[in-house]
Amino acid sequence: MPKRIDVSKLTQDDICKQFQARLDQVNLEESWDQFKNNMYTVGAETLGFKQRKHQDWFDDNNLQIIELLDEKHRQHLLVLNTSAADKK
Repeated sequence: MPKRIDVSKLTQDDICKQFQARLDQVNLEESWDQFKNNMYTVGAETLGFKQRKHQDWFDDNNLQIIELLDEKHRQHLLVLNTSAADKK
């Protein structure tokens, strides 16, 4: 799957003009595959790609997550021990 081009940069006049100038250099009277490839190439070179921002939520909440997992483990063991004692 190809990377997504950052089309939000087209709101900037200088980048929009640069993009249009690059498109003017490309032959757009081609087959669909060539047109698609040319558009992607010009967009990638002019606009770049979207940057994904990963939220580092796990490290920020590490202590709380560990406490919750420990409690879950304790409860699970309690259920296991209780059901084993009932079977005796």
